[in-house]
Amino acid sequence: MRIFATILCLSFLPVSLYAPAQDVPTPTVDGYITAITSKTEFDVNGQHVITTPKTEYIRRTITKQQETDTPDPSIANSLALGKQVQVFGDKNGKHQIVATQIFMHQRSGKEKAVTGFAVIQKVITGKPNLVVEADGYRMSIPSSATIQYQAPLTSASTVAPNWWISYTGKFGKDGLLVDNQATFSQFVFSAPHMLKTMHDEEKFVPPDYATKKNGTVNLGYGIKGTLPADQKINERLRQIGERLIPTCQRDLESGNLQKINFQFYAFDNKHIRAAVASQDGKILVPVQTVARMQTDDQLSAVLANGIAQALEWQPLRDVFSQSNQASAMMAVGGLPFIGPLAGIALESGGLYAAHHAQTSGQALEQQRARVGLSLMHDAGYDVFQAPTAWQILMAKDVKKIGTKQMPQQSLYMWEILSKEYLPGSNAVIASNKTNAGSK
Repeated sequence: MRIFATILCLSFLPVSLYAPAQDVPTPTVDGYITAITSKTEFDVNGQHVITTPKTEYIRRTITKQQETDTPDPSIANSLALGKQVQVFGDKNGKHQIVATQIFMHQRSGKEKAVTGFAVIQKVITGKPNLVVEADGYRMSIPSSATIQYQAPLTSASTVAPNWWISYTGKFGKDGLLVDNQATFSQFVFSAPHMLKTMHDEEKFVPPDYATKKNGTVNLGYGIKGTLPADQKINERLRQIGERLIPTCQRDLESGNLQKINFQFYAFDNKHIRAAVASQDGKILVPVQTVARMQTDDQLSAVLANGIAQALEWQPLRDVFSQSNQASAMMAVGGLPFIGPLAGIALESGGLYAAHHAQTSGQALEQQRARVGLSLMHDAGYDVFQAPTAWQILMAKDVKKIGTKQMPQQSLYMWEILSKEYLPGSNAVIASNKTNAGSK
């Protein structure tokens, strides 16, 4: 089975989103408030922090290259989930940080431009105030933006879910991404014979519930596993997974080559922790990972990441010819396009290939994290459980999670959560408490 695995990429950018002043020592922990226990105890990047009456609170204003520090005791009462802070202090015998100073950051200045290429999941409002959900963002495309349409698209009034947008924009204070450039395209699958060949060569054997025999699966990349004939586990995955499938996919008619036939299975492989996604929509989760997840919300984060990968990589079925699939698989694994793939310029796929030729494995992991959060939110799962799920996923010892910094995937999710899902943000219709799944 030709697959692309949602193998975790550990090559993310450093967590710190701001450089400390030269006369300030390195903080003990630098990042986001990820949990609040009480007025005097909270977590930053998953590490427990304790404050005392001697703890100093300082507001740091950053303007271009200048930083201004101002003592501000009121910060103690404004600490909230998702706030960016730097904490200085020493660790006690319980691996907790006893804070001596807490810096709250205010950044002023222009936001950096954000670029991307992704499938449109929703059209929130139409022309003239076009707002869509894509790439894990809620983005506005004003009439003042530079807009291009690739055939058969002709105007903003024809933009629809399952079409694709290449964009450049900046975030407003409310988290809404406002595009100043956008190109809309539609993938037309012109190689059904290629899809048939891929299905004919499929080596996936589902579990036989009638005889209780284990199925087997060859996952590619030298990875093999067995599919436990445990209908209860697979039924749980199916229920969560089907709830996560976006409406834009559900609404496609059977036979539409853009429709992905999602199926969800558990498989036994102790060497893999994340989900494994096939090009035709099979999402497999290690039984070891299912056992680690404490709630359906956390398990939904793992499944959503696999679904997001299938959604965002789907055009590979059209862009690459059968003869180039070996090189395409290298690209799927997060490596740059090489050889003949670098110059692909198909009318329906060239934009996609050109974008991903410039996209690192890190950026693709971040895209799946964003889209996965949007899938969880739209399905009613608790998006704030996603960073914890990845923390559990990566931990050698789950019992020691509170003493270790969160993995980079979790921290990137907190960056998105703080910007788009917390109160005061209009970017995504979200709240602290969603209609969470089964606990």
